[in-house]
Amino acid sequence: MNLRAPAWHDTHAIMQPHTQSVILLHGFGGHQVQTALLARRLRGAGYDVANIGYPSWRWPLPRVIDHLHARIIASPAYAATTVHCVGHSMGGLMLRAWLARHRPDHLGASSCSARPMAAARLPTFSTACASSR
Repeated sequence: MNLRAPAWHDTHAIMQPHTQSVILLHGFGGHQVQTALLARRLRGAGYDVANIGYPSWRWPLPRVIDHLHARIIASPAYAATTVHCVGHSMGGLMLRAWLARHRPDHLGASSCSARPMAAARLPTFSTACASSR
């Protein structure tokens, strides 16, 4: 068993924030488990990741945003030089609401997957019938 105390440079490296981090927000009724694989892959690529859960259906929006803000700024990932954000579905809406109130100066890219704010393009009956001929 190695009980050697870490050298100063080892401890210093541990305390340094990552230069790039990613904040992940799950969708409606979800849980951090839904974004765990993405979080693991991002960590493997060298990012510090905050995979943050939130009560997506029990609380009013302002309370959820306050909750997210407290969790995000308490996360070591927030200390990175550049913070990127990814929200899935309702997590994208929560991300947009959080950024509207608390946009960090060190924000990098932000992405919303399966976002409900994008209008779905539905085929009309005449188009569907014409394509089936």
